[in-house]
Amino acid sequence: MAEQFRIALAGNPNCGKTTLFNHLTGMHQHVGNWPGKTVEQKTGTCRYNDVELLITDLPGTYSLSAYSQEEIIARDFIIHEKPEVVVCVLDATNLERNLFLTVQILEMNVPVVIALNMADMLHTTGMQIDTIGLAQGLRSPVIYTAANRAEGVEALLDTVIDTARNNAGRPLPERHPHDAAAAAAAGCPLHGGRPQRGHTHHGRAGGGHPLRGHPLHGHRHVKPHAWKWERRGMERHLNLHARHHMLAYTHPQRFMVDYGREIEEEIVAISHEIERYPALEAEFPTRWLAVKLLEQDEEIAAHIRAVEAPEALFARAEQSLAHLRRIYGEGVDTIIADRRYGWINGLVREAVQRTHISRLQVSDEIDKVVTHPTWGYLIFFFLMWVVFKFSTDIASPYIGWIEGTLSGPVTQWIIAGLGLVNLQGSWLQSFLLDGVVAGVGGVLAFVPVLFFLYLALAILEDSGYMARAAFLMDKVMHRLGLHGKSFLPMVLGFGCTVPALYGTRTMSSQRDRILVGLLVPFMSCSAKLPVYVIIAAIFFPEHAGLVIFSLYLLGVATALGLGLLLKSTLFRREEPSPFVMELPPYRLPTLKSIWLHTWERTSAFIQKAWTVILGASIVIWILLALPLNAAPGARFAEVDVEQSAFARINQVIAPALRPAGFGSWESAGALMSGVFGKEIIVSTYAQIFNTAESAELSQAPHLFRDLGSVVVHLLQATGDTLKSIPMVVGINLLPPADGDDLALAQALRADFEEVSGGHGGLAAFALLVFILYYTPCLIALNAERQELGWQWMLATAFGQLALAWLMAVIVFQSGLLLGLG
Repeated sequence: MAEQFRIALAGNPNCGKTTLFNHLTGMHQHVGNWPGKTVEQKTGTCRYNDVELLITDLPGTYSLSAYSQEEIIARDFIIHEKPEVVVCVLDATNLERNLFLTVQILEMNVPVVIALNMADMLHTTGMQIDTIGLAQGLRSPVIYTAANRAEGVEALLDTVIDTARNNAGRPLPERHPHDAAAAAAAGCPLHGGRPQRGHTHHGRAGGGHPLRGHPLHGHRHVKPHAWKWERRGMERHLNLHARHHMLAYTHPQRFMVDYGREIEEEIVAISHEIERYPALEAEFPTRWLAVKLLEQDEEIAAHIRAVEAPEALFARAEQSLAHLRRIYGEGVDTIIADRRYGWINGLVREAVQRTHISRLQVSDEIDKVVTHPTWGYLIFFFLMWVVFKFSTDIASPYIGWIEGTLSGPVTQWIIAGLGLVNLQGSWLQSFLLDGVVAGVGGVLAFVPVLFFLYLALAILEDSGYMARAAFLMDKVMHRLGLHGKSFLPMVLGFGCTVPALYGTRTMSSQRDRILVGLLVPFMSCSAKLPVYVIIAAIFFPEHAGLVIFSLYLLGVATALGLGLLLKSTLFRREEPSPFVMELPPYRLPTLKSIWLHTWERTSAFIQKAWTVILGASIVIWILLALPLNAAPGARFAEVDVEQSAFARINQVIAPALRPAGFGSWESAGALMSGVFGKEIIVSTYAQIFNTAESAELSQAPHLFRDLGSVVVHLLQATGDTLKSIPMVVGINLLPPADGDDLALAQALRADFEEVSGGHGGLAAFALLVFILYYTPCLIALNAERQELGWQWMLATAFGQLALAWLMAVIVFQSGLLLGLG
């Protein structure tokens, strides 16, 4: 059986950790949520030299404090899951900032390998890193990597596997080594019966490219007695008092930071008290737990309270805290953090050399324009317009190919298959064609739009631009009286409202959580995009991208206006504190990273199409097939669509929508079904207008001929897609349309023209405005109930419905007065 090790990837945001994870795991990834949390969990497998690595990508975080879900998750995984190796991914160009997290992980006494990432960019900063000195200071092997180029990855894997093997079966916390009698009775040395082996990294401090032409990635095993040398080397980093008490307050530990005589004395005292609780010693490193108590970590305190009668331990910690407060006159956690930063600063001064004073980076030059108070916003809106125009124009040929495949070969195969079992023309045929194919297929036809949208956004994210967009919008959020972190849940809202609402948990203020939770639903989620696309493409084919972009912009403007209104009425408060955020350097996105990000989001939508949308489509088909007050003799699945239960129910609602120009029962039914999910609006329209059609077998299907036709049309769609790219800048290389049109498009145009009195385009835009504003889906409402409470959930459900009706009526009636549409 192949060896198997659990590996955790840890690092700061924008350090290249996810790029490294994607390269190691490829498509062998699983995405979900951490148990009991809403933060995304990514796990994957990597096979290398007959070894299977189970890799977990921990949330990006700057520290392991207990101030956010991400920090708690990363810390708890390392403590409780006990991975064989933690790979700390560091941005080599920002070494000092990245080392703070690494030092906190090393203090947890876990095996660590340092991946010094982005090493290919060191020459642009004028820095050289002494990897030997860095490895000795951190007591861990250091490997140069450039994840975006896949350089240094094999050396990293070799080191990780070797480190995991050396630490396999490492003992759990045991009796402290100062207990000489216990150690002698056990007949074992200080490291639990076997000497510890370490790594000494071979490297260089010289210049040149750090990844080429040098045996950088090798490492050697230290001889079995080398643990004594390591301990002596560690003692050099401690003051006399700490060296005297080192064996008295902790298990043998590869890495420690000297916090000074006074704090070290209290660590000793608390550690002796922890010895009285074997359950705590078995779960936590003793020295680390003592430091956490001095830092007054509430999450760790909650774990400790689960132990029987820990009052004496808390009393000892409080006594130490009181003593240290008298000495320092400020918070002990601040002193500890300062000592960590001081140690890191000293290490960086020794390990990093600058060959020259670096000139202003290219990223800085670009940011002068991209983050400009005026030009920055113009560039942001221009890029968003390009993204939506790119998505709609480029995807059109593939939409036609999917629609043609579903209405052609797929439909013919279903009819032929049913004919073989004498079920042609039965209710089963209606169910498969009008329920499944028309419902789910109507949504799947617009997967290409989402694919190209996610592709464009992945390029912007990986290049580093989206961090600049967040920086710009942070200024806007401050005008609403919100902390800069409020922008992050609102950005998530463009993908899905549900995780955006859960994302408000990271905000410390309940007032901010409620306010942001009320604004998030106005961000157009990805479920609304297929509806925007089909309506815009049918009624505004020449300006579809502009129409879609205007809807996104209108949603943002509404959220900002509502935020200002609520800030001055229900949510008055002082100005928020500044939001510190990092602007990573611009990078050239890699094809593999872009593909993985795009496919991950697109596949999630496809999966939803076969679950939520399929279930809703079946319910709608049943209502369409069920007679209600129909003519005598009407049978199930044979009733006229106007006399179905679905039509009868929505005929009651339709009159309320007439002032907005789309008061047909078909639109009322589509909007009602949209409460289950906005993308279901498209499938509902497809089912309604396809139900009255009778599908017939035009010719005997032939599998290979039909498959050949599908492939040929796919190649044609690909060619048309390439010709569509210049359309983004207004150049059309496609031949004029031949007049063919989708049946759904024809039916929708006819319906809107009839109901609106000849103003179909104006009514269609009013419908899009209604969809932008009206009640979020049931899943989002449930998330809002969980996060904000019943009162705010009901306010959102009915308040947004009323606002949607009002805005749609204003748009349609104003358009009539102005002679539009």
